[in-house]
Amino acid sequence: MDAQGMQGCFLFPTLGVGVEEVLLHDPGALHDVFHAFNVWMHDDWTFNYSDRIYAAPYIALQDPDRAVQEVEYALEQGAHVVVMRSGPVRGPGFSRSPGDPVYDAMWARLAEAGVLVAYHSGDAGYNRYADEWGGGGDFQAFRNDPFRNVTGGHRPIYDTIAAFACHGILRRHPNLRVATIESGSEWVALLLKALKKSYGQIPAAYDHVDPVEQVQRHVWVSPYYEDDLSQLRDELGATQMIFGSDFPHAEGLADPKSFVDDLPNFSDAEIKLVMRENALALAQPRA
Repeated sequence: MDAQGMQGCFLFPTLGVGVEEVLLHDPGALHDVFHAFNVWMHDDWTFNYSDRIYAAPYIALQDPDRAVQEVEYALEQGAHVVVMRSGPVRGPGFSRSPGDPVYDAMWARLAEAGVLVAYHSGDAGYNRYADEWGGGGDFQAFRNDPFRNVTGGHRPIYDTIAAFACHGILRRHPNLRVATIESGSEWVALLLKALKKSYGQIPAAYDHVDPVEQVQRHVWVSPYYEDDLSQLRDELGATQMIFGSDFPHAEGLADPKSFVDDLPNFSDAEIKLVMRENALALAQPRA
């Protein structure tokens, strides 16, 4: 990090978001596995290494009570960020939104603590939709499936943030801060357009609280450097953008800070927000 000119970083468990799907048949084992993972990660890294590396404990939601317990463990051990996977919460005989009121105790605790809730891309279970088109199959991180990429690449995070706005999470817990990680940003304009139209048609369904403004205030997005970054700034605001390199993955940037080279139309103040200030602020719990 010193050699790359990085003051700090969020550290996410890439393989963690690929494990939940294969354990859906046994929620008890699923929660046991992720608690063991979080304990190991805390023992190995801590959740805050020298105020520079913020490791994210994984929170599974299949059992609402155990989700609350895991959040309490994370907070007791000093977590500044937690991570979840996109998509609905699924298990044997059930499927529900993270906006289901059964999760309100968990969201309330996270909002009270002011820690960042991050959604990292991974196996969200959406391959089951590609199966219906003759594709899909088990999730593979580097599998090149054009149909899956074109039709479903953005759907899990799009649907998840839609649930935050449509199912009332952000209205009921207005102190929540949510970040999307390694999910790109091409979905943002589509979602905001859909929310604007929906709110205009049925404002009472949103308790007359504008969902577009809620997303623009409570959600931060880490775009791919290939995305239209100027569009994201115009739609969401430079205050809501955080740079990421996916280092050391092969599809990341060899020099993480070279991300700044893709911000030619940004002012110096906006570049500082995207490359440094936004993430630094998110790394600090906000009561």
